[in-house]
Amino acid sequence: MISSILSIDLFILTAGSYLVWRSRWNIPAHFLSASWLVGALIPLLGTDLLNGYDQELVIFYTEILSLGAFSYLMGLMIGFNTKSLKVFRLDYSFLKFNVTNTVKVTSNRSFPLMILGVVGTVASFVGMGFIPIIADDPFAAKFFRGPYQELYTNWAPLFRFSTVVSQILVPISLGLWFDTKKKKFLVLALMTMLLAAAALSRANVLYGLLLFLGVYVAKQKKYFVVYMLGVYLLISLGSAIYAVFSYIIQTSLFGNYGNSSILEIIASGSPDVSDQLQFLSAFNQHGDFTYGRTFLGGLVPYNFYWNPSVWTLSILNDTFDVSEISSGGLRLPVAVWGYTAFGWLGVVFVSFMSGFFLGNATRFFKAYIVSASLTQSTLALMLYITLGLQFANFYTISFYSLLQVCTILFVALPLIQARQLEG
Repeated sequence: MISSILSIDLFILTAGSYLVWRSRWNIPAHFLSASWLVGALIPLLGTDLLNGYDQELVIFYTEILSLGAFSYLMGLMIGFNTKSLKVFRLDYSFLKFNVTNTVKVTSNRSFPLMILGVVGTVASFVGMGFIPIIADDPFAAKFFRGPYQELYTNWAPLFRFSTVVSQILVPISLGLWFDTKKKKFLVLALMTMLLAAAALSRANVLYGLLLFLGVYVAKQKKYFVVYMLGVYLLISLGSAIYAVFSYIIQTSLFGNYGNSSILEIIASGSPDVSDQLQFLSAFNQHGDFTYGRTFLGGLVPYNFYWNPSVWTLSILNDTFDVSEISSGGLRLPVAVWGYTAFGWLGVVFVSFMSGFFLGNATRFFKAYIVSASLTQSTLALMLYITLGLQFANFYTISFYSLLQVCTILFVALPLIQARQLEG
């Protein structure tokens, strides 16, 4: 019973936008629902995960998520049915702009950034002297821990800037390739995905390609079921990829899976629920309310204590030094972030505001994503993913997410300004 309740709670908190925008164009929700499948549904209903934890802790966790899911859903519905906030509302629609001009402006703005991103990433690998996928300790290299931290430090600004900028532009680059038939856009997109694979960045290897395919399928009004099955399959395989690596190269560096079932292997690659339970247990023992300091801590680079990734690892491991921990931090639902900030009041308020912002952004951008060209549609989609979802995730703002927003706005601003001047 508790497993089912938690599954529903986590679905609302993860892919709740489905409840207000049931459309094939709701591409972000397609991915989030697949993440919910491997990170929540399979572990909760396909394994005996909860049996390994104190039941009082499980009930406490369930209470937080249930209250948070209800508040989030209320915010989502109210936000979706509220007139668009000024931050989302524009007095123009660049999707009505001349297609040829839109493609030209987008190309002129995005192509140099893609070149810079690819070159910068390669230069960073050369400068650091290692590539995570072929390093002696892939896990440590992926997170730049241990002996790789010092090698990474001097190249961190270039590496992070290059990867963030190039990866967020992959769907737009593929849209430009489709509309212009120029292979240079395809080559840059493929190079960016290969470099993401070399960095062991699972989420970014095929993410941009799948976003583009989502736009293409939505526009064509066919193959949607095939596309959804593909997304679910690939994300499930991505969750089990380290087990596959271990089997192929006969090493335990990626984990020891023994005689685990396929569901247990998939669940092990997305240990969100177990991480959250362990985190809550540790927080109850030695954690203090943050009063929102982690909401802005991600804006400070390196191992700043209030950075959400650093703080969650610090609480979980009861240490101020996370430099040796091979992890990028924990994925916590908004309800847990609200609780750790302001207690039960935070569960209600933070969850409600997150849902409200997402609902309001969804109301606006859903009218912009349907377009005559893939370039326009992908540009609108990336505005929704970066700007809209950034407001919805205000409780974990980071320097990198703001860089994504700035990148997409840099590409789109000339179209915005041109339309406003014409009006």
